[in-house]
Order: sequence, then C-alpha cells, then structure tokens
Amino acid sequence: MLPTHHIRERVVRIHLICHHTSFATGTFVASEPFATGSFVGSKSSAIPSFHGSKSFATGTIVASESFATDTIVASESFASGTIVASESFATGTIVASESFATGTVIASESFATGTIIESASFATGTIVESESFATGTIVKSHFFPTGTFITSEFFPTGTVVESESFATGTVVASTFVVA
Repeated sequence: MLPTHHIRERVVRIHLICHHTSFATGTFVASEPFATGSFVGSKSSAIPSFHGSKSFATGTIVASESFATDTIVASESFASGTIVASESFATGTIVASESFATGTVIASESFATGTIIESASFATGTIVESESFATGTIVKSHFFPTGTFITSEFFPTGTVVESESFATGTVVASTFVVA
C-alpha cells in the first residue's frame, strides 16, 4: 500500500488533469503537454468539445470559453491538423496562426458566413485576409506559389483580386467588385 502522501499526490494530479467547472455534453480536460489524444479546457460549453494546450503533437487543440456551434482551436504551434483561434463566431471556422505547414490558416475576429484566412506565408492552399465580409472569399498576400491572390477590405458578393506577382491562375486588380 502506498504511503498517504503518495496517494494524496496522485489524487491531486488526477484532479488537476480532469478538473472542470461545468459541461453540458462532452469532456473537460486541462493540461499543458499531451502527446496524443485530446486536450480539453473550458469553463462552459454548449455542445462541442473544448481543448486547450500550448503544444500538441497530433489531434486537435481547441481553446475557448464559449461558442455556439462548430469548433474553435487555439495554439501557437501545431504539427498537423487544424489551428483555430477566436473568441466568438456564429458559423463556419476561424483559424489563426503565424505559420502553418499544411492545411488552412484563417484569422478573423468575426464573420457571418464563408471563410476568412490571414497569413504572412503559406506553402499551399489559400490565404485570405479581411475583417468582415458578407459572402464570398477575400484573399490577400504578397507572395503565393499556387492558388489564388485576392485582396479587399469589404465586398458584398463576387470576388476581388489584387496582386503584383502570381505564379499560376488569374490575377485581377480591383478595389470593389459586385459581380
């Protein structure tokens, strides 16, 4: 039988890892390093799962206090998968990261529908930057090897494209297009 202080230490560790305040459905887990599996950490959530961690090798890392639907993920570095960061959004997916090897990098505070992506450099995929737009896609980047270059602060419908250099695809320059 283990000494009392060893048993108490294990109980404390289990409590720290599995601690949660309230959760309607799903699981709450709080821990900084985790090799595989899921990290969950949040005060409250309605339906989905909440994950929080600084580094994660595989899987999904999600961090947020509250969101209605979909998934919110926050992390500084992520090897594979998706990195999402946002405080609140209605529908869709919001992703924020400075560098991402594969997948999609999206950054925005709020948007109604569609996808908003922001990144300084992105190897493959799509780079989009905008604070708000109603429908469609807004893309902005100085350099992009493949894909689409689009830049605009706001447009209701259609596509606005602007770029100085473009390897493949179509380059269109305009500040406002209604389509």
